[in-house]
Amino acid sequence: METRIDIDKPLYQPGQTLHMRFLCRDHAHRAAVDRPLAVSISDPQNAQAFTASLNTDRFGVAATDWNIPPNQRLGEYRIQAGDSNLLVKVSRYELPSFTVTAVADRAYYLPGQDATVEVRAQYLFGKPVPAAAVRIGRENNRRETGEGQTDVSGVLRANLDLRALHKELRSSDNRYRDTT
Repeated sequence: METRIDIDKPLYQPGQTLHMRFLCRDHAHRAAVDRPLAVSISDPQNAQAFTASLNTDRFGVAATDWNIPPNQRLGEYRIQAGDSNLLVKVSRYELPSFTVTAVADRAYYLPGQDATVEVRAQYLFGKPVPAAAVRIGRENNRRETGEGQTDVSGVLRANLDLRALHKELRSSDNRYRDTT
């Protein structure tokens, strides 16, 4: 039996409810009707945190919820159901009170070209975030390539010298390749 695990979000806090849905198919990819399904959740130390014995419905679907205890250990949990597993993170977090957008002056840069990036910080209620510290870094290794502070309108315009980054490029570094 093949099992697909769906959850409503990848990150939960202690005290929240983790909603799980399981779609089960037989080896011919048809709904696995009225089949037993054992579900377990293991904590970061591989200790059992939750178990449930379910049966699929006429569509091959089963569902359950786990009310995460308020004092539950933080970290990555493994949901195991049939032949499938899925990692979910339990962590304390606060929702952001502002958004950040960054717009570059070009879609791509050739060797010898530098970048100008406009970073805009805005509170969720629409006002700018003045004097906010901004760090600009490469997505793949988080190495900082620029920093600054937003002005009174919540904007930072940063000019980035890309020479060092261009020197690191190899001829095999490309994202798109033309094929004929």
